[in-house]
Amino acid sequence: MPSDNLEKQIRESWDESYQDIPTDQIPWETGKPETTLVEILEKDLIKKGKALDVGCGLGTHSIYLAKNGFDITGIDISPTAIEKAKARAEKQDVQVRFLTGNAYDLKFDDQSFDFVFDRGCFHSLPSNVRSRYILGIYRVLNKEGRYLLLVFSKSNHEIWMNRFSFEDIRKLFGKHFEIVEEKEVVHTEPFGRKVFLLSVLMAKISKQ
Repeated sequence: MPSDNLEKQIRESWDESYQDIPTDQIPWETGKPETTLVEILEKDLIKKGKALDVGCGLGTHSIYLAKNGFDITGIDISPTAIEKAKARAEKQDVQVRFLTGNAYDLKFDDQSFDFVFDRGCFHSLPSNVRSRYILGIYRVLNKEGRYLLLVFSKSNHEIWMNRFSFEDIRKLFGKHFEIVEEKEVVHTEPFGRKVFLLSVLMAKISKQ
């Protein structure tokens, strides 16, 4: 079982990022929802209901989902990110439940959510907690729940990244989820660098 010390190290590292980096310079924060999430909503591939935004950061996607009719909870391990997300939601007069939380130790009841969204959380986790994370996502989704994952693609060449192929994702998640839609997308960071992401929409496999 992952140690409390590991969680503390992860929390402090992310919190320093949100304290030290100006909001408009945070590489993964653009202030706009990912195109793939917008497209999936427009195509009605997920139903509106209770949603969880895992690793919500400054709340961009939580706020977007709330504006589009979801009962949304956003969690992040960084208390600073959560406080900033709350302030942004309040400024936009949007109701979002923001909580400090650990993505691989979800404190929610079984089948609490219709939809879980993860933009950039899974690929940031140490490899030894991935299975615990996956089981947690599976547990909190309802029987018809869907899960949208965006992770670093192996099309990127930076050696510091946890990078994945579609086959990697199928091997990691295949026992618990079936693929609904998958594609590679490009995220442009504030200073113009392009990062390749895999966008994978999955449906929970109901087990007897």
